[in-house]
This record gives sequence, structure tokens and C-alpha cells, in this order.
Amino acid sequence: MVNPVNMTVSRATIVVTGDLLLVAIYGLAYVIAVTRSSGALVWLTQVDPSPYSIVTKSGTVYKGLVDFIFSC
Repeated sequence: MVNPVNMTVSRATIVVTGDLLLVAIYGLAYVIAVTRSSGALVWLTQVDPSPYSIVTKSGTVYKGLVDFIFSC
């Protein structure tokens, strides 16, 4: 893997649920939620602190839970 990785890249499909867009960010394994209507940041979570973590599957929402798969 070549570092540094551009932290604004997502190779997963954006997940739409209600008024939220959920995006997994390639690189440092962040998942962010923004509003569909304004693009305002709702939350940001680092799923894995490893610098080698990458998104390996697009997200899924089921019964209010969000699932993104990462690998490192």
C-alpha cells in the first residue's frame, strides 16, 4: 500500500437512509453521515485506527443499524 492515501476517497456506494447519506472513507476507516438536504455533518466515526484499514463492502442499513465492512 502506498501512503499517504487521499482521505477523501470512497470506493463504497453511498447509503441513503431517511435524510442521511452515509459514506465510508477509504484510508483511515471513517464513516460519516451528512444530511441529504443540506450536506451538514451529522456524525463522524473512526471504525478502525489502523492506517491500513480499507472499505471492503458498501454499507447496509437494517432496523436502524449500519454495517460497513473494513479490512486491514
